[in-house]
Amino acid sequence: MARRQAWIAVGLGVLMMSGLLRAWAEEQTPPSGSSQEPLKRVATLIMQGSYQQAVDLCTQLLGTQPKLAQAYTQRGRAYLRLGKSDQGIADASQAVALNPAQARAYVVRGLLYRRTGNEEQAKQDFDLAIAAATQVLQANPQDVEALNSRGLAYSSKGDSDLAIAHFTQALAVDPKEAESCYNRGIVYQAKRNWDQAIADLNQAITLNVQYAEALLRRGEVYLAKRDPDHAIADFCQTLVINPQLAEAYNLRGNAYLDKQDFTHALADFSQVIVLNPQSADGYMNRGMVYKQQGDQDKATADFSQALVLDPKYAQACQTRGKAHFDNAEWDAAIADYTQVLALEPKNAVAYCDRGKAYVQKREFDQAIADCTQVLALEPKNAVAYLNRADAYGKKAEWDAAIADYTQVLVLEPKNAVAYHYRANAHYNKRGWDAAIADYTQVLALEPKNAVAYVDRGDAHRNKGEHDLAIADYTQAITLEPQNAVAYCGRCKVYGMKRKQKQARADCDQSLALNPKYADAHLWSGYLYLDDKNYKQGREHLEKAARLDPMGTVGAAARTALKSLDTRGL
Repeated sequence: MARRQAWIAVGLGVLMMSGLLRAWAEEQTPPSGSSQEPLKRVATLIMQGSYQQAVDLCTQLLGTQPKLAQAYTQRGRAYLRLGKSDQGIADASQAVALNPAQARAYVVRGLLYRRTGNEEQAKQDFDLAIAAATQVLQANPQDVEALNSRGLAYSSKGDSDLAIAHFTQALAVDPKEAESCYNRGIVYQAKRNWDQAIADLNQAITLNVQYAEALLRRGEVYLAKRDPDHAIADFCQTLVINPQLAEAYNLRGNAYLDKQDFTHALADFSQVIVLNPQSADGYMNRGMVYKQQGDQDKATADFSQALVLDPKYAQACQTRGKAHFDNAEWDAAIADYTQVLALEPKNAVAYCDRGKAYVQKREFDQAIADCTQVLALEPKNAVAYLNRADAYGKKAEWDAAIADYTQVLVLEPKNAVAYHYRANAHYNKRGWDAAIADYTQVLALEPKNAVAYVDRGDAHRNKGEHDLAIADYTQAITLEPQNAVAYCGRCKVYGMKRKQKQARADCDQSLALNPKYADAHLWSGYLYLDDKNYKQGREHLEKAARLDPMGTVGAAARTALKSLDTRGL
């Protein structure tokens, strides 16, 4: 096939150079009167989204006129909409074999080649479409079909301005040509010029009230504008025109999903699957609803079915990875993200998500490697710096963590999380002043952040700045009266200041709020030991040791208990 297409390309170039293409086009027998009406009907069916009916009508027409190039082109267009790439390429190739002036056929074949991943052949076809349309326009500058075909080719090549110019010229020739309005509207849609897109699609719908494809695209624009209600209205109107159009259910389901209307979204995506059991998108989107509803098992099953139908569906694989992650299935998540990266080696989000899964498995070096890869792809990705800093912190590599948090703050100077985590890293290095400075910056950004007050209080306490520590703990308690950690922190400072009554009151309050708080039991034990109440002191120390068997609090409790044992207390 590739060799034949190359031959056609070379041959067509020779014909164009010799001026024979125009002559060939002029010699073609135009569609007879008996075929004109069926061809118009095919175009109408495509506009209405009735793609299989369009295929059937073209097949019927070709049964009587097997050399009708336009019928092959139109059937190729319908196959394009149906996602049947091989059939579409075959029809478009037959169209240009019968008539190399069929510019639209080159566009259709180019889009189909692009869908199959053959970008080189796609670009070649778009150039051939432009060349063929140019020859037609030299003979007739007002040929609306040629103007539209050349505009579509330019649009497919990414030259939206030239595409818009051609569709505008087509409309100047025939202001009532709905397809020209539609084509220009979808280019504006691709440019994210929503208002102009809506204006053109409005005009297309006004000219042809049965233009289901225009309604679909206008609905998509409304979705992009965060206007799901208008989008739903357009998709509903589309389904009045064509109740069997799976794409309309799919898009309406997405609009309901935006509204958090999971019941209607689920019904629409299920209907997509009923209409087209081979729809990977239908399973993918229904899986998203199940995921939003918290039903991870059903979500995973639908994502898996989407991948059965389309093994290269990277989004389904990536979303299944997230479902596995949410279920704490770290190995399965990593496997899915790895598969995504095999399909899309430059997918920064997949690297980032896989890195987070590695952190959960405490495989910190792999996590760091993935975050580093994200930054190679996206040097200004603040999330990747945050995640890598977290992994460095888990390895107690505080300097590396601080460097990454600092880079986040270069990118996002008002990122309170980065200030807070950098402060924690300084704290773990016993850099009290640097920690206090960063906690203070957090509080400048988030004055009601009780955790930052507690953490700054801890840093002040470790510096011996007891009054400042008490002030911070008190402010945290004012903001969050149920904060057991703040009461325990203030208890510690009162204990250091030998204010046993206040320390006992705060420790009791901390335990009242959280009876399983190991640190509060530890300090309660210390306070009882200071009062020579060894029985209750021992009870609280034992609780602290049980509640924190592997941590520093538990270790301190065991040390105190050992001392009591040594002294026979």
